Amino acid sequence: ENKRKIFTQTGKLKKIKELLKRNYKIDDIKIK
Repeated sequence: ENKRKIFTQTGKLKKIKELLKRNYKIDDIKIK
């Protein structure tokens, strides 16, 4: 159970990081 919880947490962090990268790219285009 603990391994599954850690795996889901890391998966969520990866998804959040991907979304942040996309948002930053959009922000960079708006700033330029």
